[in-house]
Amino acid sequence: RIMPAATALSLRSVRSMRTPAPASRPSPRRAAATVARAATAATKQKYVCVDCGYIYTERKPGDFKNLPNDYKCPACTSTKRRFKPYKEPKKGPNNARAMANRQQEISENGSDINPALIIGFLAIAAAGAFGLFNALDAATTVQ
Repeated sequence: RIMPAATALSLRSVRSMRTPAPASRPSPRRAAATVARAATAATKQKYVCVDCGYIYTERKPGDFKNLPNDYKCPACTSTKRRFKPYKEPKKGPNNARAMANRQQEISENGSDINPALIIGFLAIAAAGAFGLFNALDAATTVQ
């Protein structure tokens, strides 16, 4: 018995619907882009502000070093010199709780305060006090 053409087409379409589609593989161009993205992400360095725990993630490798010297932390306005390289143990957002936890971790691991800054501050304070005492002494001395 011969079936009409319309019926044969509908049977083929029903059979094709039951056959699972082959798993799609990414195109070579897309696969190369994925590998390049993963390699770039692996070489991006992160820097943490030691004052507040904010994490700066480079967009391109070497990006942080190319920032101007007057770069400020967007969270606490600390200078670029207050950022240290950071290797995070897990993904951490820049929200208040995560920044507070990182700041506490930094303070527990030791202070990052530069001793030269403390000595410089004390020297300036001593020079200012000496100048003030000399000015007061000169003002109270009767000639």
